[in-house]
Amino acid sequence: MASGPFAIVRARSYEDAAQVVRGGSYRLPVLKAGGMDVVDHLKEGLLDPDALVNIKGAGGTRGRAIDWDGPARDRIRIGAEATLSDIASSALVREHAPAMAHAAESAATPQVRNVATAAGNLLQRPRCWYYRNQQFHCLKKGGSTCYAAEGENKYIESMCQTIFSIAELVEVMQDGFIPLLRKGPYLRFFHWVYLNTSDPSQELLEANLASNIEPRWTGIRNI
Repeated sequence: MASGPFAIVRARSYEDAAQVVRGGSYRLPVLKAGGMDVVDHLKEGLLDPDALVNIKGAGGTRGRAIDWDGPARDRIRIGAEATLSDIASSALVREHAPAMAHAAESAATPQVRNVATAAGNLLQRPRCWYYRNQQFHCLKKGGSTCYAAEGENKYIESMCQTIFSIAELVEVMQDGFIPLLRKGPYLRFFHWVYLNTSDPSQELLEANLASNIEPRWTGIRNI
């Protein structure tokens, strides 16, 4: 948890919020809209602010607006406070940027999508297990070591949420032109899944994975 008390400041506008942040009245003011990632940081002891500046609603209707940006109508403007649900349900986004609508629709849970904002989603910090753990003073927290590079890579969320399919990742791993250093985390992750999972629903996946890269297991163990 955060180590000390903090003030809650309600910003009437984005300009008001900027003035609070830059004004010098607080040691570490932190902006909060939906607050999903901010609350996680507070609970995990990664932030120790003396003020939370609430900007939810500070942008008025424009803050959540999703519309064409400019007369050319060749790009869409999504307000910083638009929620993932707003984006997923926007007729404009669904027609002209369906991949974005699908991504927003597929994220997290309905409860989170109804609160989490576009800006917060873009600005959230890494979900790496080492970064999120108080016990590790990692590179992203001002330390000198990225523990994820050689540690328990199963805790790196991007490993589990890669946009590539299993077949595509296996193809990448078998590409001799890609350095082993780049393949290492994914190879170790697959190796861990193969050796440790006990979920019956994964048996077919494991069998296919094993048959595809079984000759490489010895090399994987040494990466």
